[in-house]
Amino acid sequence: SKQIGWLIIAGGLVLLIGMFYANTMIDGIEKDLRVFTVTVTPPLFMAVSIPMMVVGALLF
Repeated sequence: SKQIGWLIIAGGLVLLIGMFYANTMIDGIEKDLRVFTVTVTPPLFMAVSIPMMVVGALLF
């Protein structure tokens, strides 16, 4: 189960880094296309990735 734990932790880390990068790109989107969903999704997924990594760590 250690391998599964590592995979879940790695997935959470990739999600966190990817959403952080996506969050930096939001300023480059035209103001008319920047709807609520576009601005709220990266921080929401960054928040979800942390408990995901904790669950992976609990599988050790």
